[in-house]
Amino acid sequence: MSIDIRERMPSMGELITAAIDKAKSQMVTSLPAKVVSYDAAKQTIKAQITVKAYIQQEDGSTKAVDYPQLEDVPVQFPGGGDQVMTFPVKEGDEVLISFASRSVDSWQQSGGDQSPQDAGMNNLSSGFAQLGFRSQPSAAKLKDVSTDAVEMRSVDGNTRVSVSQAGGMSVATDKSVSVAAAQGVTMSGGAGDINFTGTLKVDGEIELNGIKLSLHKHTGVVPGGGTSTGPTN
Repeated sequence: MSIDIRERMPSMGELITAAIDKAKSQMVTSLPAKVVSYDAAKQTIKAQITVKAYIQQEDGSTKAVDYPQLEDVPVQFPGGGDQVMTFPVKEGDEVLISFASRSVDSWQQSGGDQSPQDAGMNNLSSGFAQLGFRSQPSAAKLKDVSTDAVEMRSVDGNTRVSVSQAGGMSVATDKSVSVAAAQGVTMSGGAGDINFTGTLKVDGEIELNGIKLSLHKHTGVVPGGGTSTGPTN
């Protein structure tokens, strides 16, 4: 039994579906990558995408190949209202790069309202890097993640600032803590006490209720083993 040649030809719908599928396969929206280098002045990275692309060979087979290295990818530091949280981006850090639906070159260079330089969509040159996404091997290094507190911490957990509704706020580190305040430091224990353990070294003056430690005097001083009255200026 002969087969009509039209039965061997794909229908118009199949051709359209195939064309759409090919276009979708070539579009990038978000991809994981690793930092190759970081420009702290520009806050951009050079990055290598860590999921390979498939290209079709002449014989119809497919081959996995590396994406080209991405240049000048802006790094997101969360912030707003003239306040920002920055991170010491390092070579090898994992990131997620999202690709804008229009060219952002003019915006990146000049800020403000800009027209796209071209009609490209989701181009590899229009990416933004988001820090903090982790593959399972990287996530395994981040141990003892709190399930009831917000923490700013080192990966090894030896330094952390923890904030929770139940436990308040705590600071813990195996290093030193430094506070520098040009206009002074104010501490209040509220209804509780401020407790200090260790040696308190002061380069300056200690004043208690208006009485300076280095200059104070005692009244009611008597010879021998008598007890003087309290300190005074």
